[in-house]
Amino acid sequence: MKSNFRKLIQIIAMMMIGIMTLTACATSEKPSNKNATTTVEKEAPAEAPKEVVEAPAFEFEKVTLRFGSTSAEGSIIVETMNDFSKRVAEKTSGNVTVEVFPASQLGGVKEMTQSLQVGALDMSMTQPASLVDMGIKEMSVIVLPYIFRDFEHRWNVLESEIGDSLLEKVDGGNVKLKGFGYFKDGARNFFTAKNKPIRKLEDIAGMKLRVQPYEMDSDMTVALGASPTPTAFAELYSAIQSGVVDGAEQPTAGYYNGKFYEVTKYFTLDEHTYNTLVVLFSELSWNKLQPEVQEVLAESWTEATETTKSKIIETEEEMLTKLEAEGVEVIRLTDRDKWVEAMKPVYDKHGVGFEELIAKIQEMK
Repeated sequence: MKSNFRKLIQIIAMMMIGIMTLTACATSEKPSNKNATTTVEKEAPAEAPKEVVEAPAFEFEKVTLRFGSTSAEGSIIVETMNDFSKRVAEKTSGNVTVEVFPASQLGGVKEMTQSLQVGALDMSMTQPASLVDMGIKEMSVIVLPYIFRDFEHRWNVLESEIGDSLLEKVDGGNVKLKGFGYFKDGARNFFTAKNKPIRKLEDIAGMKLRVQPYEMDSDMTVALGASPTPTAFAELYSAIQSGVVDGAEQPTAGYYNGKFYEVTKYFTLDEHTYNTLVVLFSELSWNKLQPEVQEVLAESWTEATETTKSKIIETEEEMLTKLEAEGVEVIRLTDRDKWVEAMKPVYDKHGVGFEELIAKIQEMK
């Protein structure tokens, strides 16, 4: 009995040892993740896309500028000013505003120029001759009679380094003004009363003509053989009608809009001067502006005037057609070289010291 019990104990012990051995083997044979052939290398998690941080747009300062003119609403000049204002607003997201005041709302040319000098106005326009009177003598060159061969020649000169250098003379003229740009309108021409056409140089001799109240204009009239007769512009229509003067001179648009065709019947395209206005900025106002704003202003004015260029030419042709329809004879010179030659005394007086500049202008295409 004891023997059987002892054998039973031995069998149970051996079974337990076997079970433990099998368990140990199973544990040791379990493949590790490191060596298992079925293990797939996990890819590193993709990086989240980096947020693109754009540089902030330039922030233009809030500025309101006032731009005055004596020209009427609806004129090409004022249309150009309005176009300029629109472009400035667009380029600055509305931060820079240019308010346009036409029709002498802010005074005449002289009053507005004075307002610029004290910073009460920001922008306006004036004739080159008025700047000559203020001491910017170089400006006389672009109003010398017959210095420009045609519209395109004048345009090219003022858009070149020559035009820029003249504006810089305003900057350095100690007149508290900034030479900003030009408005390049059409030519000024003579118009005369009934029975007094100007077809050639000899025809103008002895005529009483109203011209602009500048010394150079008077000297030009004398050199042509006529008599400069002072007349207020507001009285010009009646002065021609009554015979006080035989004629006058105006840009084509000025002649047509003033209805001078009612009292004169001859419009002579001598193109003695191209009506050029100098756009001025108050030096005080300009110096307060951010350089970026100054750049936008300059760029916008160039774009606005380039857009106007073709319109000026088209309008001139349209008005000449309308004048002919009103019974005006439009006369084109065939002896222009004689008119140019007659200006020698004018150049000798008003071009002294600027001979090199005059030559450059005449040589330009």
